[in-house]
Amino acid sequence: MSEDSILYKLLYMLLEKVGNELLEWLKKRITNLTPQQWEALNSQEIADIIVKHASAAAVAGMLAGVLPGLAALIASGISIGAIWRMYYCIGKYLHIGFSFDLLKAAASAILSNVVHQLWGVLAIEFALTFIPFLAIPATGLIFFAVTYFSGLTFLQLLVRIFRAGGDPANMTAEEIKQKTKEILEDDEINIQEEFKNVKEGFKKMREDGTLDEKGKGVDISE
Repeated sequence: MSEDSILYKLLYMLLEKVGNELLEWLKKRITNLTPQQWEALNSQEIADIIVKHASAAAVAGMLAGVLPGLAALIASGISIGAIWRMYYCIGKYLHIGFSFDLLKAAASAILSNVVHQLWGVLAIEFALTFIPFLAIPATGLIFFAVTYFSGLTFLQLLVRIFRAGGDPANMTAEEIKQKTKEILEDDEINIQEEFKNVKEGFKKMREDGTLDEKGKGVDISE
């Protein structure tokens, strides 16, 4: 994806900004990687993991014809599956060994907090899921947005833990919940403002086929 493309500007720049900060802290805290392994790490790959999983969640949500409403989103295996598998891929890429139980706890805690934070802008999209001809794109956007911002929040969470001298692989579910709440309340990134960019990016991806292309072959099963 070229740096001057609209998708890059809308979806990748913010993820890469946080990803670059994460890699800087990673270098300070992890000392067992070879120079070749360090050279292979870059923030665009981290961003692409998030966009691919957000795309896969959106496509799966639209195909599944998910029932409208907040409860359906929280209960859906599509959301949790996409998010914890996205976290697994990020951890594997960064050579951080997360347990599956920790990843699932992180996915559940972060998803709940992100939905709460986004509720003001998602309310309209949820309402549109009750209108037949608008339900499919609205559902896709909801799944894309919550997965995207859950990925972004996870990167911020890792930055905070490394910054404090901690080990993210040893986080507890309670620590994840508390730190996620702090991240979203601190407004380091204006999620409601960034939602506009994510919505525009999703719309363009759906129109030009990039959404299907990015989500193809990504495992988001629970």
